[in-house]
Amino acid sequence: MKRLFKKIIIGAGYLAIIFGIIYLIFNSIYQPTCFDGLKNQNEEKVDCGGVCAPCELQTLLYPVTLNKIYFIDKEGNNIDVAIKIKNPNADWGIKDFDYQIDFLDESGRVIPGSLYGKSYLLPGETKWIMELAKFTPSNVSTIDFKINTSTIVWNKLRPYVKEEEFFIQNANFRKLTPPELGSAEITGIVYNNSNFDVKNVEIQAVLYDSYNKIVAVGLTNLYSLPSKRSSEFRIFWLKPLPEDTKNFELFLNTNLLNDVNFMREYGL
Repeated sequence: MKRLFKKIIIGAGYLAIIFGIIYLIFNSIYQPTCFDGLKNQNEEKVDCGGVCAPCELQTLLYPVTLNKIYFIDKEGNNIDVAIKIKNPNADWGIKDFDYQIDFLDESGRVIPGSLYGKSYLLPGETKWIMELAKFTPSNVSTIDFKINTSTIVWNKLRPYVKEEEFFIQNANFRKLTPPELGSAEITGIVYNNSNFDVKNVEIQAVLYDSYNKIVAVGLTNLYSLPSKRSSEFRIFWLKPLPEDTKNFELFLNTNLLNDVNFMREYGL
């Protein structure tokens, strides 16, 4: 009995040595990561916080699609598409994401000719994504919109950038008459009251009839808007609009989450 007990003690000792060696080898080779399913390093929770991404990111909600509209110009064989989306997260924006717009026939099948693009969403923002004058696939019955969630890059606004420092004033909608070319225009002035020179500003317009139904969309881009400066813009419609078109909304979009889009006046 004593010999058996002694053998068990010796065996346990050998096992302890073996496990100790394995542990030392494992720890000398293994490098903790933010994707190993373990709470290590200085993480607040498993694979988040500390040196890893903030744990708050795990609770964020994906953008919500609020509206999908399109207008087909059969004579010009093109289509205008507008998707209204909302970021339900008040503190986090999306610096960049990929999207896809599909055209569906009456049976719900995807028609060849899908549209692909990139966009962004500021914290808590509701905005339109517009694709204008694109080739019209045949037999379009409806459209579908998808965001590739794997491409979403979450980010917060820098403390020195404020949305309200970019605004529109003196906006005016006017119907055009011959010999003027086109059917209508919206003109106005965009102001950049920030300390940054912005590289790209998009101004979108949504037109409504007397029943508050959307009848047309349009946009224009300014590819440079210096700090503390303003610039005139014009959105133009060539094809005829409904006679009772009179109300409009304007939306100003510039990616304040992307440092490439703006620079401080005297350097970053």
